[in-house]
Amino acid sequence: MTTENSAMRGLRAAIIGETKKFLVGLEAGLSDELLTSILSAIKDKELQLIKAEGEMLDPAIWELLQSRLANRRNKDIIDTTEY
Repeated sequence: MTTENSAMRGLRAAIIGETKKFLVGLEAGLSDELLTSILSAIKDKELQLIKAEGEMLDPAIWELLQSRLANRRNKDIIDTTEY
């Protein structure tokens, strides 16, 4: 395996890792700013992949991630204690 192939494999792994970080953060209630910065990191890595190999993420993946961010619901905290 060449160093270039190894670098591209590492880049793909980093994209997967950032995507997982985004989804876990979304469920954990990270702020919109942090989630947006994670999406930005994914986009930066995708641009590196495009420059190196001419490949990009499937647009459906971007649609999914962005819609998950846009449609997330803040969980309401219901106070069940008696007054």
